[in-house]
Amino acid sequence: MIHTPDRPRALRCLLAIVALASLVSACQKRSPTPAPPQATITFACSDHDQGKYRQLADTFHEENPSIAVQIVPSTAVSGESEDDLKELASSADSFVLQRSLEPQDIQSGLLRDLQPLVEADAAFDPPDFYLGLLERFRWQGGLWGLPSQGYPLVIFYDKAAFDQAGLPHPQPGWSFEEFETAAQTLTQHRGEETSRFGMVVSPHSLAGPILVMGRARDWGEGVSLLPEPILDSPAVVEAARWYVNLAREQTVMPNPYELVDGPTPFVVKEVEEGKAATWDGWPAAYMLETYEEVYD
Repeated sequence: MIHTPDRPRALRCLLAIVALASLVSACQKRSPTPAPPQATITFACSDHDQGKYRQLADTFHEENPSIAVQIVPSTAVSGESEDDLKELASSADSFVLQRSLEPQDIQSGLLRDLQPLVEADAAFDPPDFYLGLLERFRWQGGLWGLPSQGYPLVIFYDKAAFDQAGLPHPQPGWSFEEFETAAQTLTQHRGEETSRFGMVVSPHSLAGPILVMGRARDWGEGVSLLPEPILDSPAVVEAARWYVNLAREQTVMPNPYELVDGPTPFVVKEVEEGKAATWDGWPAAYMLETYEEVYD
């Protein structure tokens, strides 16, 4: 015997199934899959920096869903050289250049002037960058790059030495004359031997060139670091003599090429032995730990 189902009950079940299917379909339409990016930008950087920039790229994509950033190794687009501007600019939309910009780089037409983009971006605030960093990328009114990282060279000093000499501690805005006077006052001699130098410069340091160039030029606002070289100008010659005489005539600092490096890079023997009132270096953690063992 064939069982015939109750027609009203079967109809109600069918309608319920159709309604459920419609509800599921409607939910699917309300939650579409994310649309793919409308644009992809390639960014080339060194292998060891890829992780850092990939995190930044993900954050950028979250804030700008229509743009994706594809991280590629610099060596993949420019071969073994990571400072070949032509190869990098021809193969990637943006990239990290592992060297300083030069006038011929900008004159080549391979770089885009970022100044119009900066002026159109209300969130871009130049004071967010350390003083002088953006200026290294300015030339003829244009901005041809942005600093990706910086290694500030600073002057360390022995507070006790300044206090004992009755000198105020170094402050921003020190003039070269004030620096020279302090170095002379802090230098101590025992017979023909210098027991403490007013200033010690590491053999591998950039402090010397910075002092010379800083004394030779007025690094005012808007000054570009990209003009033609001025190494043969009278101002540079005079400044170079001033710097050399700090060691040769005034003996307020040792000849950097006669110093012996200590076990820690950029830490000279005179600093480790407490024979320096001021010295130059990078504020790295390992250097600070070394200085804490010498200076209270």
